Amino acid sequence: MNSIEVCRICTSSSLRFGEATLIDRHRTAYYQCPTCGFVQTSDPTWLADAYANAVTDTDIGLISRNLLHAAIARALITVVFDARATFLDYGAGYGMFVRLMRDAGYDFRYHDKHCRNLFATGLEVTAPSSTAFTMLTAFEVLEHLADPIAGVDEMLRYSDAILFTTELVSSPAPSPDAWWYYGLEHGQHISFFTVPALEILADRFGLRLSTNRKNIHLLTRRSIPSWLFRVLSRQRIASTIAMFARRQSLLPEDYRRISGKDLR
Repeated sequence: MNSIEVCRICTSSSLRFGEATLIDRHRTAYYQCPTCGFVQTSDPTWLADAYANAVTDTDIGLISRNLLHAAIARALITVVFDARATFLDYGAGYGMFVRLMRDAGYDFRYHDKHCRNLFATGLEVTAPSSTAFTMLTAFEVLEHLADPIAGVDEMLRYSDAILFTTELVSSPAPSPDAWWYYGLEHGQHISFFTVPALEILADRFGLRLSTNRKNIHLLTRRSIPSWLFRVLSRQRIASTIAMFARRQSLLPEDYRRISGKDLR
């Protein structure tokens, strides 16, 4: 394995700091960029194996995570965006987040290349259309991207505002056996970001970065005070705003579309 790799964010020389075995059989090296702090694996040739199951057995926080993200998205949309607009969940998995948001009255659509859609049938978006979405959500997606710049570029074809989550890595980075987010057991996490790396990504596309400097981030052309984004990212505050920002549920409409019958 090489001792130096080109950083996939800023093209500086990234230095190898550790190695690990993924999915019990794929050996990889980990590199951190001394310029922006971005961490990447070696060329991820194992991804077909990693995505044999799109949702991993160890992702037992999926339900609680979706509930939290739904509250934060509702608070952000209420305060910053337009609740009457149309939105897209990118990398939507089973469609649980889409279902939660539509049940709360927000017109969310579904996009995922790997996972079976269980809860948002008929709401799939497979390619960009002439109708841009007001905001795109990409929860736990960026750490899966082998080419983050190309991945974000694709997302921006759908919307120029991206609300996303990914755990930030420290600098210097922890060893591969010392941080759960490396995901050695499933091999799907291959890109790990710092705030400077996200700022470089934002600048590349002419966007502004808002972040809680931990795991919740927003790329947008809008100017949002950093304190406001941090406040809206707090679970208790977001849940309170979401509770009062009541809208008419889209559940009856969706049932009628699927079944041809009214929900009684």
